[in-house]
Amino acid sequence: MESKNERGPVSMKTKTLMSDLKSKYADKSWNETLQLVRRCMEKTKGDGRVCEPIAKCLQKINEALSVSSLKAMVSKLEMIAQQRGLGSHMSPTETVCYLTADLFYIEVVLLSGGQVEDVRVAHHGEAPVSSPSLLQLLRMKKFQEFSLKLDDLASFYNIPGDNDVKIKIYTSLRHLETDLVKISHLPRSLRESDLHVDLIMNGRIGNVQAGKEGTPMTIKYYISPLDVLMGLSSTGEVSGGQIALVTVGSNDAPHRLQMQSLISSPPQVDSFGFPVFQPLTESSSELLPATFLLKLQPPLPMLISFIAKMGQIADGVVADKPQQVEPLPQLLMKTSKMLNSKICWTEGVEFVVPLPASEYHSYVFPGTEWGRESWKGALIHTVPFTHPSHVPALLDTLRHQSAINVLLASCFSNHNHHIDAGSLHDLRCEILPESDHCLSVTFSLDDDNHLAVLQVTVVDSRQMSCRLLMPAFVDHKLDDYISRVLMRCMSIPITMRAIRRKVASRPTPPLPLADSESSTAMESVSTPQSDQSVPDIISDVYPSASVSHEAIEDESMASPPGKGSSSISSDVSSSTDHTPTKAPKNVATSEDSDLSMRTLSTPSPALILKSNPPQTVPNGHETSSTSFNVTGETVALVHPPPGTRSRPSKVPPINLIDVLPDPVLLHVLSYLSTPQLCRCTRVCRRWYNLAWDPRLWSSIRLTGELLNADRALKVLTHRLCQDTPNVCLTLETVVASGCRRMSDRGLRVVAQCCPELRRLEVAGCYNVSNEAVFDVVSQCPSLEHLDVSGCPKVTCISLTEEASLELTPLHGQQIGLRYLDMTDCVSLEDEGLRTIAFHCPRLTHLYLRRCSRLTDEALRQLALHCTALRELSLSDCPLIGDFGLREVARLEGRLRYLSVAHCMRITDVGLRYVARYCPRLRYLNARGCEGLTDQGLSHLARNCPRLRSIDVGRCPLVSDAGLEVLARGCEGLRRLSLRGCESLTGRGLIAVAAGCPELQLLNVQECEVSPEALRLVRQHCRRCVIEHTIPAFY
Repeated sequence: MESKNERGPVSMKTKTLMSDLKSKYADKSWNETLQLVRRCMEKTKGDGRVCEPIAKCLQKINEALSVSSLKAMVSKLEMIAQQRGLGSHMSPTETVCYLTADLFYIEVVLLSGGQVEDVRVAHHGEAPVSSPSLLQLLRMKKFQEFSLKLDDLASFYNIPGDNDVKIKIYTSLRHLETDLVKISHLPRSLRESDLHVDLIMNGRIGNVQAGKEGTPMTIKYYISPLDVLMGLSSTGEVSGGQIALVTVGSNDAPHRLQMQSLISSPPQVDSFGFPVFQPLTESSSELLPATFLLKLQPPLPMLISFIAKMGQIADGVVADKPQQVEPLPQLLMKTSKMLNSKICWTEGVEFVVPLPASEYHSYVFPGTEWGRESWKGALIHTVPFTHPSHVPALLDTLRHQSAINVLLASCFSNHNHHIDAGSLHDLRCEILPESDHCLSVTFSLDDDNHLAVLQVTVVDSRQMSCRLLMPAFVDHKLDDYISRVLMRCMSIPITMRAIRRKVASRPTPPLPLADSESSTAMESVSTPQSDQSVPDIISDVYPSASVSHEAIEDESMASPPGKGSSSISSDVSSSTDHTPTKAPKNVATSEDSDLSMRTLSTPSPALILKSNPPQTVPNGHETSSTSFNVTGETVALVHPPPGTRSRPSKVPPINLIDVLPDPVLLHVLSYLSTPQLCRCTRVCRRWYNLAWDPRLWSSIRLTGELLNADRALKVLTHRLCQDTPNVCLTLETVVASGCRRMSDRGLRVVAQCCPELRRLEVAGCYNVSNEAVFDVVSQCPSLEHLDVSGCPKVTCISLTEEASLELTPLHGQQIGLRYLDMTDCVSLEDEGLRTIAFHCPRLTHLYLRRCSRLTDEALRQLALHCTALRELSLSDCPLIGDFGLREVARLEGRLRYLSVAHCMRITDVGLRYVARYCPRLRYLNARGCEGLTDQGLSHLARNCPRLRSIDVGRCPLVSDAGLEVLARGCEGLRRLSLRGCESLTGRGLIAVAAGCPELQLLNVQECEVSPEALRLVRQHCRRCVIEHTIPAFY
C-alpha cells in the first residue's frame, strides 16, 4: 500500500501508523479499522486542522477497501465528501446518499447490494439531472476520478461573497449563458465547406457548448486552417483550436450584471444581424462585486493595442495591467511546447523551416525591429466583461490576434540560430513589422539580384490582403491569388513557396548559349569574329522582345538545326504537330501543308507582304525583315547579311510565339476554351507550364454528349490542386451542360476540391441525383448560381445529412444560392420546393418551368422564405392557379419578372393580386392563360406603369378594349405579343401605336388585323419589328 514516490517525515509517520494499525487490528475487519481512523480524524487539533498523517492513512485504507456492500459504499461516499469539504447524509429509506454544498447537491441512488443505480446532479434552483459520467465512474469503482470530478464541480461554484451574493452571481451567469446560446442560433450564411470549421470561424460567437455536470460553458472561437487541412488529410477529423470558458470572477468595483435574459423570444435583430438587447434596468439587473470572464485555454499572447481595444469593447472593464511585456514573437516562443523558449531576441533569431521536396527556407526576425513598443504584448489568461453584447466583438478581436499569431508561428522551427550563421538555403526571408496588423516579408530569389517584398495585412481573421512588390512587375491577379493561398493555409512558408514557383515562371534576361551546335549555327548568320548567341540575334531583330533561354532550348529540342516551323497557327489546338519540314533559304515555313513549300518567288495570293526598314546587326551588315499575314497567322522572314547567302543556313527558325513575354502569352491563352487549353499543354514545356497557370482556370467548360465528364473533372481538378493541398482556390465556374455521361461521381469531385465554386451548370445531365447536388451546396459555401434543368432525379436542394446534424435547432443554416434553374425537373413536388425555400432564402432568380407536380401550396412557402425573389417562372405548371398567384403577390415591390404561360387555372382574379401588390413588375408572360380578359389588362394598366414586356398570346378573350386601356397606362411598353388573339381588330393596334412610341417588337401572327393598322404602328413606332402573317402588309 505504500507509494514509492512518497518522501519526507510525513511518509515515515504514515508508515508507522499503518504498521501499528496492522499489528493491533490484525484480527479485525477493514470496516472496524476504518471507523477507528474516522473517530481519530474527528478529534482534531486545537488549531482546527486535520492531522495530515491520519488523513493520508485514511486515504490508503479507502484505496485498499473493497466496496462490496451498501454500508461500504456509503462509508466510501461519506469519506470522499469529507475530503472535498462537502456535507453528506442518507435518506430516511437509506437508499439515497446526498453529497451537499451551498449551490448544488448530488444524489447517489444505491441498491441493497451496494451497486449504484443512478447519480443525479442538482444545481441551485434546478431539478436533479442524471449524470452518465459520474454514474460510470462509481459503477467502475474509480473513486479517485470521481473525487476529481467533485473538485471540478466545486471549483465551478467558487464564487466570491456570501450565499446570497453567490446565488445572485450564479443566476446572472445562467442568464448570460442563455443569451449566448440565443446569439449562436441566429441565422447566418455558410462561408466554409466544413460546417464545424465554419461554425468556429464564422459563427456569431463560435462553436458554443453548454455547460453540463458542473463544467462551464465553452466557446471554441478559432482554429488554424492549416491544422484543419492536416487533420482532415490524416484522421479525417478536425481537432484543436482556441477555447474560452465562460465563468465569473471577483472584482473590487461593483458592476451591473443581468438578472434575466436580455434577448426576447423570438430574437429581434438589427441591420447587422445581431440581436437587439433590452436595457439593463433596476428590475433586470443587480450591482454585484464580480464580472463575467472568458477564461482562455490556452492563454493567448496579445499585443498591447489589442488589449486596449478589448477594454474599450467591454466599456472600460479591463483585466489587471500586464506586469511584464515582451515582443510578440518571444511570447509565442514561450507558449509553444515544441520550441526553445530561452532564445535571446536582442540580436535577432533565424529559423530554418523545412518544406516538402527537400526545400528549406530561412526566416530572420531582427531583434531591434521586433523590440518596438507597438509589437510588445502580454500573455492573457482571462478577459472580463459585463454584458452579452460584448462577447461577439471580444471574440472577433481574439480571432484577429490568433490569426496574427498563427502567421508568425508558421515561421518558427526547432532549427534556430543567430542571424550571423550565414548558411545557404533555397529561400532567405526577413520578417519585419509594419503596424499592429501588418507585416512584410523581404526576400530575394536565386536567379534575381533584386529584392522583393510581400506585404501582408491582416484585416481580420476572415480577410487578409497581400501585395507583392517587385521591380518592373505588377500583377494584381497574382496578388489576389497569393491572398487566397495565405487565407487557405495561414502559413507564410507555404505561401512563399507558391510565390517562388510563380515568380520563377517570369521571363528571364537572355543568356548566351555555350553549346557547340548553337555556336555553329551562329557562324552561318554572322561574321566569323562574332560571338553573338541566338537570343541576342532575336533581341536585335525585335528590340522590344524578351526571350527566355528555356524557350530557345525547347525549340532546339523540338527540331534539329536547319529544320523546324516558324509560323504560329491561330488555332492552338492544331499546333501540337512538331514534325520537321525542310526550310529552303529565304522561305518561311508553316505547319499548314498548303504553305509549307511556298517561296518568295511564288507567293500565295493570300499573303499580304509588309516590308520593314533595314536593321543593322552588330557586325556592321544590314538585314531586312519581312512579315506577312496568312489568314490570321503571322510569318516572319529574316534574311541573312550579304556575303553569307551562299552558305547553307543552320540557324533554327525563329518562332514568334517564343518572343512573346509570359504575361502577354497568358493574356492570349485566357481567350481559349477548356479543350483548347488542354491541347496547348501538349505543345512544349513552356506552353505546358503556362497553360496550367491557375489564373487561366477560373472556369471549366465541358461539352459533348459522349465526353466522359467525370474523368475529365477528376484529372483537371487533380492537376489544379498541386499548388494548394487538396483544394483548387481559383476555380469558380464549372459548366458541363449536355454532358450526358456526367454522374454523381464527377460532382463529388467538384464538391471536394472547389470550395470557392460560385457557378455550376449541369443542365441535361440526367444521371445527376440529389446526393451529389447536396454535397456541392454543403461543401461550396460561395455557390450562387446553380442550373440543374433537365435533371429528373433532382427533387430538391438541401444540405447533406452530415451537414444537417450541425444545424442549429432554432433557425438552421442557409445556402447562399441566388440563381436556381430547375426547368424540367419533373420529380419536383411541393415538399421539395418547401425545402428549397427554407434553405435558400437568398434566391433572386428561380425557374420552375414544366414542373408539373407543383401546386399553389408550395408557393406559399416560397413567398414566406424567399423574400428577395425578383424573377420567377412557373410556365407549364398546370396545377398553379389564382391562389398561387395570390401567394406570389406577397413578394410585393421586389418582383420584376413573372412567367405563368400555359397555366390554365389562372384568371383575372390572380392577375389582379399581382398587379395590385407588385407595382414594379417589368415582364409578364401569360401566354395560353385562356381565362384572362380585358379586365385583367386594365388591372395591369392601372397598377404597373413600369411594364416593359407582356405576352398575352393565345388568350381568346383579350380584345381591342383591353389594348386601349393598356396603351394608356403603360406608355413605356417595348415588347407586346398578341399571337393567336382572335378577338383583335385594327382599333386596338391604333391605340398602341399612339400610346406606346417606344415599342420595339409586336407579334400579331395568326391575328386578323388590317394592314392599315400595322402601317400606322410602323409609322409611329419607327424602331418596332412587326411579326405578322398578313400577306397584304409589307
